[in-house]
Amino acid sequence: MIGLAKYKSKISRAVKFLSEKNLKNVQIYIEDSNDFIVAFFAALALDLKPLVLSVNSPDDGAFFVGDLDSILSDESMEFKIKDEAKFYLKTSGSSGEAKLIEKSFLQMKTEALSLAKSLKFGDSFLASVSHQHMFGLTFKIFLPLTLGVSIEPKFLNYPEFIYEKELKNSTLISSPTLLKAILQNPKKERLSELKNIVCAGARLDENMAKELKKLVPYINIYGSTETGVVAHDNGGGFVKFNDVNISLNEQGCLVVKSAWCDEFATSDTANISGGKIELLGRFDRILKINEKRISLDAVENLIRSHEFVDECFCGVSDENRRISALIVLSENGKIKFRNDGKKGVCDAIKFYVKGEYQNNVKYFKIVSKIPKNPQGKIKKEEFEALLKYNETFEFDEIFKSEDKVVFKADVTPSLFYFDGHFIDFPLVPGFIELECVQKLAKNLNIDIQNIKKIEAVKFSGFLRPNDVATFELYIKNEKLYFSVSNGEKICASGRICIN
Repeated sequence: MIGLAKYKSKISRAVKFLSEKNLKNVQIYIEDSNDFIVAFFAALALDLKPLVLSVNSPDDGAFFVGDLDSILSDESMEFKIKDEAKFYLKTSGSSGEAKLIEKSFLQMKTEALSLAKSLKFGDSFLASVSHQHMFGLTFKIFLPLTLGVSIEPKFLNYPEFIYEKELKNSTLISSPTLLKAILQNPKKERLSELKNIVCAGARLDENMAKELKKLVPYINIYGSTETGVVAHDNGGGFVKFNDVNISLNEQGCLVVKSAWCDEFATSDTANISGGKIELLGRFDRILKINEKRISLDAVENLIRSHEFVDECFCGVSDENRRISALIVLSENGKIKFRNDGKKGVCDAIKFYVKGEYQNNVKYFKIVSKIPKNPQGKIKKEEFEALLKYNETFEFDEIFKSEDKVVFKADVTPSLFYFDGHFIDFPLVPGFIELECVQKLAKNLNIDIQNIKKIEAVKFSGFLRPNDVATFELYIKNEKLYFSVSNGEKICASGRICIN
């Protein structure tokens, strides 16, 4: 790996330090790619079988490398990394318990050489994904080291960080989750300076793929921690890499074998035609309801294609064993919600889904966001929690003095205030507005328990979905005066006796 030459001096010093520790277990969490390379390859050289952590939470009883300087010796030591040197990665555990996956130096080298032979890349690599997962480790560490090209060491996990960099003839390693934010940035035209974008970790939305294709060539990668890379898609569907063999088992799941992967049966159902792969959904996300096989992935894709939906995640609730869908509304969906309420939105989506899935998708929960991890996954317990969670106003402080405060809050359709209230004309109930005033009064050191009475309350307008609410409170003559406005007019006002 020609790119390792520039790190040789530091690796040899780290090898010297670690060799004197007589270590058995080493765990590594370092965000800077250059520092990670030194610590990781030093541990491999000593065959310490390091565990690459995806979060900064080492297990007890293991030597933890979280800072390169802490393992650099003043002296160096000759080293050689054996092909059979092992390391471990931990899976996300989104569909069950997290597992340790063993990999070897030879497997990673072989995979990187195959990628270098199969695809074209830029003169430098930038990444908005962590090298502490399989995708990032392959494409942000081993591949550029194999190619001998430069690596941006920082984890560019915000669009602003990426657009600050020199992009010309570079390869960007990213995930569909962050690409969505990157494409919403006003500087998105700068993506055309890139050589290409490599993405993986989650489903690449069809609309996003079309938008990307107008700006820059992209390579969508299919694979997993267990298999490594399996196939790539440049816009015409997934095609397996030449050095990969694929087949289907009795359950219709894809079986993968390559020089970097012993035969492994995935949980992904698929159709195979020559070297082309059509992914049909995860086997563990296929249900049998009323003698009908239903793929939750397919349900998600159908719901996501509706004009009212921006994002979707489906699961089966343990509480009632029915298919439930978390949905984030699109701009059209938000307009529909304001005009016709939650019932209008959900009825439209139910009707859209019914032709394919009858009444098997029975519950829709509108949320402001679906907190997927960088690999585009959400854990089952997080899904269950979101189904039960009631979203309330998130207040931003605009002004604060000793006797006056001003706060703003977005009136999003995901607020629980709209559940069951004013079905045909959704609005924030007046008692909720008063409840918010009492809550915000704490910012003026007013104890709501000591409030004597609320007087002169007047409701003069509506606070409705997609408004921006402004809450203004001030103290005068031992009374708390308040107003709630929607950007155009005052919706509620009054005063509270505080003494």
